[in-house]
Amino acid sequence: DARISSSKKLLNYGFRFYETNLIHKANTAITTMRVWKGKQEQISLGVTKDLYITTAKGAFKRVKNNIQVEAMIEAPVTQGQSYGEINIMLNKNKIASRPLVAMSSIAEGSIWRKLVDNIKLMFQ
Repeated sequence: DARISSSKKLLNYGFRFYETNLIHKANTAITTMRVWKGKQEQISLGVTKDLYITTAKGAFKRVKNNIQVEAMIEAPVTQGQSYGEINIMLNKNKIASRPLVAMSSIAEGSIWRKLVDNIKLMFQ
């Protein structure tokens, strides 16, 4: 009986003082990035699984996203390939981290597209 009572107290404490929230849904764009030398100029990046975090009640409004992506993404892009990372921060502490992956594939562009993008890259 003592174990059952202690388990109930622990569970009640957890449900009373903590909450779990969905931060980002799976296969949904979190950010978009420029793709150089590809058939398309933009790629959506997101997470492959739903991202949930558990925090103390009331702390969720202080949660921030810290997105770090590669400086330059060049075609071809493969769906599911990692191009960065999303860190979930609470009061300057990292509480979760997931890779940012390409939501779709992008093939190499035409010779003209590659030439134009090479010229643009020379001036950046």
